[in-house]
Amino acid sequence: MDKNIAVSGWPGSGGTSVSILLAYQLNYKLLKGSQTFRYLGQTLEKSDVGLERIETDKYLEPIFGPIYDKYIDYKLVNSRKIVIDSDIAGFRLGKRAEYFSIFIVTDREVRIKRLESDNRKKDVDFLELREKESQKFYKKLYGIDWLDKNEIKAKYNLVLDNTNLGIKEEFELIYKGLVEQRYITRQEEKRLNYELEELENLFWKKGKMWFINELKKNEQIIETVDVLNEIKKLFPIKIDSLPEKIKNII
Repeated sequence: MDKNIAVSGWPGSGGTSVSILLAYQLNYKLLKGSQTFRYLGQTLEKSDVGLERIETDKYLEPIFGPIYDKYIDYKLVNSRKIVIDSDIAGFRLGKRAEYFSIFIVTDREVRIKRLESDNRKKDVDFLELREKESQKFYKKLYGIDWLDKNEIKAKYNLVLDNTNLGIKEEFELIYKGLVEQRYITRQEEKRLNYELEELENLFWKKGKMWFINELKKNEQIIETVDVLNEIKKLFPIKIDSLPEKIKNII
């Protein structure tokens, strides 16, 4: 399989973890959508949690967001063997042959518990506000409702409700979807499913950072500096129109 995979989801739904584990198990490269915005925010000396992250996103999204979204579109269509963790990739391009798209939905109460167990109390406090702000922004910019399950279903290959699922069950559904779209064979699905119990045990034993470090060690993470350099090459005129303090960072 060499098709790309786009993973989206509501805050706290586990989309980042799914992206990391998919890249690890499939031996794909990983592009984390949030890392570029976090880098820009941190360079602007802003926090990446709680209310300050929401305020930073509100500043960055209207001026840099449309450029970055075009970049994600480009990567999904023109790359191979890449997992992209991005809030709205499937919404913008819809269902296409170049990639398989997944949107993860989870009951808010469960997402709160997961964030709390991950020591992300500040994110818990502003979870609903972050959802609503993102919904408002995406509606204004692209005319999509990020929280509407019917819209999600129309745009994504797989809507994955993981409210009551473990990692093994999540990935079994993902691989079933890949088989149905003829991206992998039944034999490949069987092999991948066979590895899932060990993958889940490793995740709970080692933690998310262990997998990130393994991906970095194997040069499977597309680093922020490479993302920004590619964006500059692809969209020089748009970058030149950005505010000076953002342009100087990029």
